[in-house]
Amino acid sequence: MLLPFEIEKNYELIRAEVEKTGVELFEITYHRNGGRSVLTLTVDKQGGVTLDDCALVNQAVGDFLDKITQEGSQDALLQGAYNLEVVSPGLDRPLKVEKDFLRVTGDRVKLTFKKEADHVATWTGKVLAATAEGVQLELKDGAKKLIAYDQILSAQREIQIKGKL
Repeated sequence: MLLPFEIEKNYELIRAEVEKTGVELFEITYHRNGGRSVLTLTVDKQGGVTLDDCALVNQAVGDFLDKITQEGSQDALLQGAYNLEVVSPGLDRPLKVEKDFLRVTGDRVKLTFKKEADHVATWTGKVLAATAEGVQLELKDGAKKLIAYDQILSAQREIQIKGKL
């Protein structure tokens, strides 16, 4: 669903408020649930976000929205009652851009990419680096491969469970 114009127009201000808390704004979504608006902020940071991080962002952004949103005002970001939710994108968050791969440097990822004209390949390996040129993977056999971001079709961190069940 599209964001209301008022939220879209103030996206950078909201992002700045989120980043003051030490996390990165990944996405804003909006929907109506009954008579209430629900604004969901998806946030992340190196090492993942905690419940305390989510609570801190909720308080900071909630205070910010309350400060600039006055019911009935023409400048209100959200008219009427609203819920503000702050969530993590989860461990299986899709990886797309350099910043995403920087966050998972040292972790194993599963990456599907365009290898040649009509050929697609999937490699699993450890992220060694993420640069402007692309992501460098170390494959199981020790080979190091650089894949340009525009070749990547999908990528996710590979979740590894340690210990015995």
